[in-house]
Amino acid sequence: MANGLQQDRRDLVVSSLRRVCEGVDMIDPTIHDPFRGVVMPLIESGSIVAWKALGAGGGGCSALLCSPTGKEYATQYIEDEGWQILDWDFDEQGVQVIG
Repeated sequence: MANGLQQDRRDLVVSSLRRVCEGVDMIDPTIHDPFRGVVMPLIESGSIVAWKALGAGGGGCSALLCSPTGKEYATQYIEDEGWQILDWDFDEQGVQVIG
């Protein structure tokens, strides 16, 4: 995934996240179960291309990678399901302590 981000290769990022999600499911599918009811229709529609539960034991959050044209639909869908959206992006400088 790091190579995909560094090379600006969305296909590598998507492929990596899919493999991680599959690996988590092989370890224990119940980790992803709380999210599947909302995520799977979005995968099937093509709005979401990859996803994964975040945090230890699922953590109550998941990362969703939208298709280039799927963000608007996915956003509305998950908000309608009562999910809160936390926009995120990677940072090339890492964590900084200011003060």
